[in-house]
Amino acid sequence: TALADALGQLIAERAGSSCDGVLCPVPLHWTRRLTRGFNQAALLSRVVGDAKQLPVRNLLKRTQSTGSQTGRCRAERLQALTGAFALRTSSVPRRVILIDDLSTTGATLDACARELKSGGCTYVEGWVIAHG
Repeated sequence: TALADALGQLIAERAGSSCDGVLCPVPLHWTRRLTRGFNQAALLSRVVGDAKQLPVRNLLKRTQSTGSQTGRCRAERLQALTGAFALRTSSVPRRVILIDDLSTTGATLDACARELKSGGCTYVEGWVIAHG
């Protein structure tokens, strides 16, 4: 939590000046949220939203605990994430920017984007601190 402001500002600075859409933090399952005490993507989203003057909406919920993705290859991550997200609303914006702390294989962002697009979103991009 101590790094949320600095890392959120870093995302906002790298995003450029011509961005639009609704920010959506990648959700944690409630059990992970309870254990960790916070959702890092939600903290980052608030900072980025303030800096870029973009709205933040929790459009997705995690419907199942997928466990740690550490050590899983992309195929295993995709399998673990099948059906892991659901829309929280019937009103999905056309443009959504997913916010997360990192992307290793892109499987989580892909799963979130698929769910958003199933609800009518036409454009999804992901902003993360690190890839790897």
